Amino acid sequence: MILVALLALTVSSVLGQRFGDIDLCTKKWVKPGDFFDIGCGSDIAVAIKLFMPHEELPPPEFEAILTEDSFRTIKREFSYYADANKEDHEGFYTCVVQHGPGLPQGLTSSAECEVIIVDICEELSDCGPTDTCIPNYDDGTWECQCDIEQRMRVREQDVIQTVEMGQEVSLNAGITRYGTPRASVIWEHLEEGGSYKTLSETGGTLTLQINDGAQSGEYVATIRQCNREYVSYFNLEMEMEPTPTVPPTEPPTFGEVNARTQMPTCTIFPSGVVEQFDDSANFYDFACSHVLVADLDAENGYQNPYYVYGTFDNFQGKDSLQSMTFYIGSAMFEVQRGWFVNINGAKWPLNAQGEAKQVPGTECTITFDEWHAIVDCPQFMAFYDGIMAGHVSLKNIATDPKQNLQFGASQVGLCFGSYSRTRSNWQVGYTGGKCSIDTGADACSAQDAPGCTGYDVTLNRLWKWGSCGNGATMSCNELQCDGDRMTAMQECSLNLAYEFGCALRSGTEGPDSVEACPRSECDWFLDVVAQGCPQKDLPFSC
Repeated sequence: MILVALLALTVSSVLGQRFGDIDLCTKKWVKPGDFFDIGCGSDIAVAIKLFMPHEELPPPEFEAILTEDSFRTIKREFSYYADANKEDHEGFYTCVVQHGPGLPQGLTSSAECEVIIVDICEELSDCGPTDTCIPNYDDGTWECQCDIEQRMRVREQDVIQTVEMGQEVSLNAGITRYGTPRASVIWEHLEEGGSYKTLSETGGTLTLQINDGAQSGEYVATIRQCNREYVSYFNLEMEMEPTPTVPPTEPPTFGEVNARTQMPTCTIFPSGVVEQFDDSANFYDFACSHVLVADLDAENGYQNPYYVYGTFDNFQGKDSLQSMTFYIGSAMFEVQRGWFVNINGAKWPLNAQGEAKQVPGTECTITFDEWHAIVDCPQFMAFYDGIMAGHVSLKNIATDPKQNLQFGASQVGLCFGSYSRTRSNWQVGYTGGKCSIDTGADACSAQDAPGCTGYDVTLNRLWKWGSCGNGATMSCNELQCDGDRMTAMQECSLNLAYEFGCALRSGTEGPDSVEACPRSECDWFLDVVAQGCPQKDLPFSC
């Protein structure tokens, strides 16, 4: 029984080690049409033969190996092959060896080498169209080389557009310079079922004739030059029949909002926590830009859709709101850290504290007041503390305490808790490198950050929700996770966001002072503007 087992011995890489090693490659890559050779040997062999993939092997019990003319009585054999092709040459080559004196007579063992006929650059490599592929047939690898003589320039797009049947639509990927080598563009369309279909268009502009509802949805343009990549997103929404709406009333001043008006409010707390309009709170891993609030076709009666993006960075060791960007129809403006307002790349100075200023091309105003930059538009109000937290409140919502808060399908973003489809955590724009996020990141538990109590309160004048402060508790947990200690600025921003958000949600007066914040507002104001790029004449007197 032992002898039979030995005679049947077959090993897949280095073979016959009890009876002497077989020297044979384990895997070999060959380009179609090339010449190649395979060597096989063993120090104690008395006869060797190399079998091609389609040749029949001798049975294990075969002992008359030396009597066969096809076997060579040598210790090593080389076989040579020309014009390599898959049909004739791809597969496993088997080296059969009969061992020499001192071992059981007729004992054979074998080893295999896999030969792969492949054009590495054409069939395996992931090199881009502007790359030069350098294959290595020794180990089946490749290197993508690309020398950029002139860099491409791209303004990444993130566009949501309403279209109607029969309309011709042109989507521009945002390339302002193709560079050398010329940047390539791949257009894809997200189809029903969640799969992307690559389109035939390869230029910087995709033109569509909308003749079918299936043409709506998400389009993605991936622009590549060597190892540099940009991605632009376009979402085409079919135009719906308009619904009757109530004409908007004059927007109240901020003081009236605090004193008398309840508004559904979403709070963006320090360290990646969002307390949504419906009172639920969630932790997210943030980096770069994310959609906070968007109304795609303005079902609330306004002609222009609007979008509010939040840009996040790592500030004082935690994810923090660096700026809030507003798209109102075709107008765009941004409030950045330090209460610096950017319109079309230029500083736009705010008026003195408490004085509203109209934003060009919009019905919105911006006011510096109540320790915030306050953006007041017909559809919403937004509040940015200038350092790491903010709020968005919806206007013109019915105030019947028994009415549930309901939103339309056109209203999307983190504050609505809407399904983000392919945009992880509602992230937009570039998503690689420093903008990479972890969608599976776990929130810090109260056990990991003890002491975060006293934030949750029950409010009397509420609609769908019954309390506020759960987001503040989660934010406190994140700021103090695993033994971290809040900075003075983080603690003030957290408490200010909590107090201010509760006042907006309940329609009550805001606090006269906030725990852990400086007693002098000037101390706080000057600390905040020192973290940004403030306007020359500050909007406050200190």
